[in-house]
Amino acid sequence: DLNDLMDILAAYGDCAEVNYSLSFDGVDDYVEIPHSTSLDISGEALSIISIAKVNGEDGGHMTTICKTTSFTPYGGYGQISDNANNIWSFSITTNNSWQAVWTQDEYTFNEFETIVGVYDGNSAKIFIDGIQNNMNNTISGSIKSIDGSVNIGRNPQPYGNPPYDYFNGEIDAILIFDRALSNEEVNEFNENNFDTDGLVGYWNFNEGSGN
Repeated sequence: DLNDLMDILAAYGDCAEVNYSLSFDGVDDYVEIPHSTSLDISGEALSIISIAKVNGEDGGHMTTICKTTSFTPYGGYGQISDNANNIWSFSITTNNSWQAVWTQDEYTFNEFETIVGVYDGNSAKIFIDGIQNNMNNTISGSIKSIDGSVNIGRNPQPYGNPPYDYFNGEIDAILIFDRALSNEEVNEFNENNFDTDGLVGYWNFNEGSGN
C-alpha cells in the first residue's frame, strides 16, 4: 500500500546519504596506483589531504598514502604514522633523505579525521581537522623524483616483518595537489566544494572511483 511504499522510499533515501569509505584490515589490504608523471611531484610544493579513521595499530609505520620505493635511494612523499606514539607525519624526500613534520597530538581511534600536509619549499605544516598542529621550517629544496607507484593503505618501505606496514582503518578520500594550499584553504576545506587548481590526484572512496 501507500504507507509501505513511503517506508521503502524513506529507507532508500537514508541509504543514499550514507558516507561510504574504503576499509583496510591492517593485514594485506591496499590499493596500488601505477607510476605516472602527474603524481611524480618533484618541485617545491605539495599538499596531501587524507580523510581517514584509524581502527587499530600495526606497531609500525602505516600510511594513508605513500609514493616511494622499497630500496634506496628513497624519494617521494607520504602521510606516515608512528604507531608507537599514535601520531601522523607529513613526509617528503629532499636531498636524498626523508624529512618530516609530526603531529604534536595523538590521533583519535575510531573517528574520522582530516589530515592535511602542506609543503611550500621552505617549510612543512601538518593540520588536523583544519587546525595547524605543527610546522617544520628546517625543510627546503625540491622533492626527489621517484618512479615508484602510489600506495594507499600500505607503506612499501621495509619496516616490519613481514616487510610492509598496512593501514588498519577506513579511508574516505585522498587528494594530492602540486601546489601549497593556503592556511585559509585548509581551514575551510570541504570535500564537496574546493578549488581544484593544482589537483593531480583525487580518490573519493564514497563513489569507488578516482582520478
